[in-house]
Amino acid sequence: KSKEVMKKLFKLTGVCSGIDVRLNRHLKRYVRYEGLWKGSKDTIINSFAAKDPSLDSYEEMLQKYSATLTEVRNLPPNSTVSPFLLDITDFKNELVRHTEMWI
Repeated sequence: KSKEVMKKLFKLTGVCSGIDVRLNRHLKRYVRYEGLWKGSKDTIINSFAAKDPSLDSYEEMLQKYSATLTEVRNLPPNSTVSPFLLDITDFKNELVRHTEMWI
């Protein structure tokens, strides 16, 4: 009986490890947006303005954040990863809010 329990435990451990890998891979998709909420917006904007950027540079920055806003708004509100349904609605709403603060 002990061998059967150990076999099932090892199998369960393998399944959990696989799910963990897939969840982490999925969550890493959102790391590219961390610049929207990390760091001080005032510091970044002041540093940009201190370089005396051209109007074109300002326009490029606004276009970049506008494109990001569109991208974030188009994120699906939930995703299925293995047996889990991940509801990212609140996260997505916060991303939209932070992106709008940059525009």
